[in-house]
Amino acid sequence: RHTRSLCDWSSDVCSSDLNALDTNFVLTELNLDTNNIGKEGSIKIANALKKNSSLVTLSIGSNNLRKEGSMAIASSLERNTTLTNLNLEDNRVGEDGVTSIANMLKNNTTLRILGLNENNLGVKGCTAIANSLMKNYTVETLDISRNNIGEGGASEIANMLKKNKTL
Repeated sequence: RHTRSLCDWSSDVCSSDLNALDTNFVLTELNLDTNNIGKEGSIKIANALKKNSSLVTLSIGSNNLRKEGSMAIASSLERNTTLTNLNLEDNRVGEDGVTSIANMLKNNTTLRILGLNENNLGVKGCTAIANSLMKNYTVETLDISRNNIGEGGASEIANMLKKNKTL
C-alpha cells in the first residue's frame, strides 16, 4: 500500500506531484484535503485520473472545487477503472456540479465510496444523484450529509433505496 498526503498546494512540489500522477503506477491512495486546489488543481487531477491505473483512493475535500472542478473530476471518472473511493466533501459543487457527478455514476462501475457531504446539493442535486443510483449498483457508501436536501431530497433518496440494494 502506497500512500501520499500533500499539504501545500502553492508549492512546486505539490504541482509536480500532480503531474507525476500521469505516469505513477504505484501510488494507491492520495489525500489532498484542505489545499485550496480549486479549478486549476482539479483539472490536473482529472487529467491524471484519465491515465493513472493504480490510484484507488482519492480525497480532495475542502478544496473549493466548485462546479468547474467537480465537472472535470466527473469527466475523468467516466474512463477511470481503478478509483473506488472518492471524497469530495465541502467543495461547494452545488446543484449543477453534482449533476455532472450524477451523470458519471450512470457509467462508472468501479466507484464504491462517494463522499459528497457539505456541498450544497439541494433538492435538485440530490434528485440527480438518486436517479443515477437507480441504475448504479456499485456504489456501496454515499455520504450526502449537511447538503440542505430538505424533505424533497430525502424523499428522492428513500425512493432510490427501494430499488438500489447495494447502498
